[in-house]
Amino acid sequence: MYYLACDGTWTSTEGGTPQCSGTLRSVDASQLGASPMSDADRTELYGWTITMFAVAFGYVMLKRALK
Repeated sequence: MYYLACDGTWTSTEGGTPQCSGTLRSVDASQLGASPMSDADRTELYGWTITMFAVAFGYVMLKRALK
């Protein structure tokens, strides 16, 4: 994937169109630094998200049941 980069500053016209005060160039996504998550990272994050949701849901249901 490629992104547009400006070696100057981005400004906006009255109509809202972005405008570069320098030179536009194309940059590969791999040159931007951080790589995207791996499948193992995504799976682990999904698992922790489901676990946290289940704990919070269980807490709310237990609190309602004890009232």
